[in-house]
Amino acid sequence: MTDRVWLVRHASTEWSGERWCGLTDLSLSRAGVAEARSLASRLAAELPAGIALVSSPARRARETAESIARALGLPADVDCAIGVDLDDGLQEVDFGRAEGCTWADIERRLPGLAAELAAGTAEVDWPGGETAEAVRRRVGGAWRRLVERDRPVVAVCHGGVSHTVLAGLGLGPGPTWSIAPASVVELRRTGGIWAVVSVDEPAQARSR
Repeated sequence: MTDRVWLVRHASTEWSGERWCGLTDLSLSRAGVAEARSLASRLAAELPAGIALVSSPARRARETAESIARALGLPADVDCAIGVDLDDGLQEVDFGRAEGCTWADIERRLPGLAAELAAGTAEVDWPGGETAEAVRRRVGGAWRRLVERDRPVVAVCHGGVSHTVLAGLGLGPGPTWSIAPASVVELRRTGGIWAVVSVDEPAQARSR
């Protein structure tokens, strides 16, 4: 079993920071393509040899993973699962009726949900979408498959997935960082206990 995992949030789409995007299968925006290339260069210089590269099947995650694969000299044809493995458990949360909504939309159409989100509720049952329990179960299974691998793993996924993994490990975002597009959370297990080693955000996020 591996003791090192890098959780990578996919690079930006046209909806990033604007609308809730769960199962809508968007490509990276022009800015996102540049973010993915920069991210891939950073990781190629830092990762150990022989890593496994796993991705959510969502297009935005796959395109980010393809950039990383190319930078690492791995085959990037994720359709054939060569170089990049796909895991459905790493798919983003199904936001149900909130899908595609802005914050103003949610406040107007789903005031109960807006109140939960504004209060910082850690686990949400999304109206018409996934329950918190379903997300925990699905993402928990994906996490177990990642750590069962015999080498370090880079997992390209989504903000909701990363938050769920961290919560399941008894960890969580620190006071000075968030899981921004194209950011990386490095996790390491020592003595059977997982800890956050570092959080690497893209330059534009760090400068805000």
